[in-house]
Parts: sequence; C-alpha cells; structure tokens
Amino acid sequence: MIKLKKPTVIKTVAEEPEKSQKAEKSSKSNKLPSDAYRDEFEPLELEVDETRKFVLSVKRGGELGLPMCDIRQFQTTEVYTGFTKKGINFPIEMLPDLIEQMQEIYEKCVESKLL
Repeated sequence: MIKLKKPTVIKTVAEEPEKSQKAEKSSKSNKLPSDAYRDEFEPLELEVDETRKFVLSVKRGGELGLPMCDIRQFQTTEVYTGFTKKGINFPIEMLPDLIEQMQEIYEKCVESKLL
C-alpha cells in the first residue's frame, strides 16, 4: 500500500491574514451569541419534596434564538446534586395552551375527588 503525502502549501506574508481578521472569521462561525442560553429572568422553583424540585425558566434557544420555556427536575442527594434528564423544553408560544390543558387536568382531578 502506497501512502500519499499531502501537498505542502507555502504562504507568503502578503497571503497571511491578520490576527484581527482571524478573530472575525472565528466569531462569525458561531450561529448564536455567547449568551444564547442565559435566562431571560430569574428561574422559578416548585418544590416537590426535600430532595426534588422543578425549575421553570425561559431561555433563548434553537437555531433562531427564539424564547423557549424550560421545565427541569433538580435533585439533591448524597450521590448527585444537579439537574436530571427529566424535563421538557418547548416554544414559549405554546405556554398558554399548556396552562389551559393543565387547568383542565386539575378540574378533572377535583371532580374525581383525587385532590
């Protein structure tokens, strides 16, 4: 088997881009700004029990950086403290529909005397 060598490219000083141009090129490759996953406001917490809570937040995400609602489970144990894989992330436009559906579930639970 014969190995081919890559051709060597020699750049002259005139062809070498300046450092500031290199920095511009590397920053253009990022699709989202560096603060893309910053919370839009302070997250809310809903305590489930002494070891678990839900963290509700709104962050920008996706390719277009649109606001997304994020509900995550946070766990505190002897072995692990932090967010678990359990959670949901959805476009903020769906929030009114979700609230409406949750209200219906709540009303059905009250009617069925589950609460």
